[in-house]
Amino acid sequence: MKLKNKKSYILLFLFLLMVPLFVYADSSDGIFMFFEAVFAEAFLSIHMSLFVISPLSKLLKDDIAEQKKMFWKIFKQRVIILFILDLFIPEIILVIDFLMVFIGAFILVPIVNSSKFKNGKNTISTVREETTINANVCCPDCGSVIENGNKFCTNCGKQINSGVSSNLLMSAAAGTQLDTSTIFGYDLTEEQMLTQMIQDEIQKNGESPNISIASVEKKKNIFGIVYAIIFFICLSLLFFHSNTLVLIIIFIVISVIYYNINKKYNLTQYLIKEVKARPDEKISYIVSSVLPGKVDNSFYKIFRISLLVVAVIVPLFIFKSPHIIYEKQDDAYVVRFYTIGWLENDKELVIPAEYKDKPVIGIRGDVFANVHTIEKVVLPDTVQEIRGGAFANAINLEEINLPEGIPEIKGNTFEGCSSLKEITIPDSVTRIGGHAFRENSSLEKVNISASSKLKEIGSSAFRDCYLLKEIYLPKGVNINERAFKNSGTKVKEYNLDGIALENEFEYDTYLYLEVGIFKQINEYRTSAISQGYYIILTDVEGFDGDYIYNLRVYKDEEDYYEFSLKRDHSYIILDKYEIAVEVVGDYIFDLYDNSVPLNVYYN
Repeated sequence: MKLKNKKSYILLFLFLLMVPLFVYADSSDGIFMFFEAVFAEAFLSIHMSLFVISPLSKLLKDDIAEQKKMFWKIFKQRVIILFILDLFIPEIILVIDFLMVFIGAFILVPIVNSSKFKNGKNTISTVREETTINANVCCPDCGSVIENGNKFCTNCGKQINSGVSSNLLMSAAAGTQLDTSTIFGYDLTEEQMLTQMIQDEIQKNGESPNISIASVEKKKNIFGIVYAIIFFICLSLLFFHSNTLVLIIIFIVISVIYYNINKKYNLTQYLIKEVKARPDEKISYIVSSVLPGKVDNSFYKIFRISLLVVAVIVPLFIFKSPHIIYEKQDDAYVVRFYTIGWLENDKELVIPAEYKDKPVIGIRGDVFANVHTIEKVVLPDTVQEIRGGAFANAINLEEINLPEGIPEIKGNTFEGCSSLKEITIPDSVTRIGGHAFRENSSLEKVNISASSKLKEIGSSAFRDCYLLKEIYLPKGVNINERAFKNSGTKVKEYNLDGIALENEFEYDTYLYLEVGIFKQINEYRTSAISQGYYIILTDVEGFDGDYIYNLRVYKDEEDYYEFSLKRDHSYIILDKYEIAVEVVGDYIFDLYDNSVPLNVYYN
């Protein structure tokens, strides 16, 4: 794809801004989150353009037109990379983009800048001093004689270079066709001319351009140290269970950059810098003054290789086995990091109640996120807070206890824990945050007692929990409309006495009774004990939102039982008939309609 006009630039930029659309296509967090993503991508794109792509284009190309081409070439590559990454890791695309901006601005640009120097003020004049043009030429347009080395006619401004057909370049003396191959520099850029002259001068001094000097090797050592540090950090972050793909991408990018810099930065590049810094001195003198400082670079190569070996060995030694890293908070400690080991790992992890004789009171966010080795976690009762994402994507976690006393299960805490089968929510929990148990595909049972203080369940808290068929909640819990999306979970409430009659009986039937009309309790389950039982609403008493429903259950014409249901006694268990009757909905006691909805439970 070639960018031919400004419209193409605009379309390309807009395409980049649409990347978040793919990121949030599967999300139900709403249109505002999408616009936040677009804003973030625009913000990062502007910073990437200003602080990374534009500086790189200027460093890599001297001509303004070439700089523009380079800018859009890098920009297109950025679009392609982001789009490909979005197909595999859409959830963290913005994080990756931020890392690309950070690495580009603070690592890539400085490294390239150190090996690519801008033209010196009088570099052209320096080259001209030592360049001999083999023939005078005349301008093909006006016929004026052009001085040696000039690429433009001083009379009419005609450009005289390799882009002009050779049969138009005529010798000023003989008027015959001029062989442009005899004119040094017409087919080379200034940088190429300077490189060729320096290499020729090195050979004149009886040396090879492949030799090195201490200054060059020290510069390479700096590059090597930076690379070793980044390598050490990337390898160490693997043991902190960071995103492996992101780290691999960063490592590959940095390795390619280091390889190219290490390969290109040599004695010739060093001398180019010196020539540009000393434009008044002859190239031959500069080269002659530098060559006596040549060194055997074997030691330096061993040093750089040793750095890489150390960068590998140290993390492997430190992270041989797992570690819990604590952070002091007031007069207590919280679990700040957990590192996995490459030789040993925990299947059952017990967090101690104390560390350095101080209580362990919390688990920071993402501490155990993406840890695939742990199957069981035991938390002490001293823990008062578990922050969001603490156990996210711990795909082999099967069992964990939540301490009584924690006030909230924060968002994403157990998201993606696909092996977790059962969880007990402490009575102290007042809120279950958004995505708290999302994609817990093995979760079958969530234990919440009737005495729970739970008041709210956030968006997608139990989304994609396919095996969670039902859940009992205390009355009055505010449930987000997407809390159980794609789960098919039947949400049930404890009655006023905190009893779930569904757990006491095998079957239940919903009946809507009107005064004076008999309804058969069980019409289809012929094996049920209640087969043939009838129920009737005899009348409705009371007034002003305090109605009483008088009912009668018949086993037969002579065997029946009369009872009443009201607000403070909304259900009854009839042991004689092995059934229970419960009014559906507390709001019914505020209405008067000569009818009542009931749930009848039986075996």
